[in-house]
Amino acid sequence: MPDQAPPKKPKNYTQFLDMLNTKQAAKMFSPKTYVNLVGEFSKKAYDNGELSEKEYMEIVRPLFGDAGIMASKKIQEEKDYLEKYADGGRVNYNSGSLDPEAEFNKRVIELMDDKENPLSLGEAVRQAMKESRENNSEGTMPKSEKWMRDYFFSGKGGYDDRMSYKEFALGPGQELFKRFGND
Repeated sequence: MPDQAPPKKPKNYTQFLDMLNTKQAAKMFSPKTYVNLVGEFSKKAYDNGELSEKEYMEIVRPLFGDAGIMASKKIQEEKDYLEKYADGGRVNYNSGSLDPEAEFNKRVIELMDDKENPLSLGEAVRQAMKESRENNSEGTMPKSEKWMRDYFFSGKGGYDDRMSYKEFALGPGQELFKRFGND
């Protein structure tokens, strides 16, 4: 028997539509993503022969007209809400560390200005990043958080079965670190 690939498994896009037709899915996705997913999977199901033309139109028609206008308004509201916080750069740092006096930037400039072996900008950034990782082998995570993460994810005390890491870190993790983490 010659080598041949097994037959492709038939796709079942209606199961995705059934999943999207729940309140949980509507809450989980942003309005834009939800509308895009419904449109995408209904088209795939129709093209795959899983939906009749009538069923397909019943699904996509609400995306137009009054319901579509409401969805567009929800999408715009979400976009406006997110725009309030989108200043660029890292959170609480606005434009990041563009300060030319920043240690990283100084190192990149040094590498580019090196008389014996000048590097291009990309090469200099890569080299500076490599050096910064080597110099921070312990990481920048505070000792207490590192200890709590190690303790929580090791399964000690069974906290990982009862709560999320965040709940642990804000609650019993702090007390445990005070008692046992300062070895």
